[in-house]
This record gives sequence, structure tokens and C-alpha cells, in this order.
Amino acid sequence: SLLAVIADLPRGAVILPGLDREMADDAWEALEEHHPQYGLKRLLARLGRDRAEVADWAPEIDDAAPGRKARVDLFSRTLRPAAVTGAAEAGRG
Repeated sequence: SLLAVIADLPRGAVILPGLDREMADDAWEALEEHHPQYGLKRLLARLGRDRAEVADWAPEIDDAAPGRKARVDLFSRTLRPAAVTGAAEAGRG
């Protein structure tokens, strides 16, 4: 695919806005088609890349943003698949 060609160029880059690199591996593996991260998971699989290989676009800016870590953690926890939260077993998922 075109994105794979771009990703493999010496100075190529594919931007993945909103990729949750903080999500636990078991949650990442449990993603289903309706989850917002599922499309990014499929794209990474088609590119033959692992989520751990994805670098921050501008880490010096992101790391300096006040409250960034807390926001990232909140969104990651909020969007965890029900299968890994315990809600499914309790009848709430």
C-alpha cells in the first residue's frame, strides 16, 4: 500500500493521530471492530509494525504540555475494552 511505501522511505513518516500507546497489551489484543483504536491496530498490522515502534511526533512539545500525562492516562483508561475492565464479567459490559 502507499502508506507502507511511505513508512519504508528513509525520511518517510506516517502520522497516526490519537494512537493509544499507553493501552495495556491485553486490552490492545482485545480490541473489537467498533473500538476507536481498532482501525489504527489494523493499519499497523498491514504495515507490519508494532505499536511500540511508533514514535511521538514532537516529544519535546508533548512532554512539556501541562497535564498531558494525566489526559493521556484518562483517555486510555476510559477507552479500555470492556473485556479487560471486569465490567463484562459483572454484567455491565
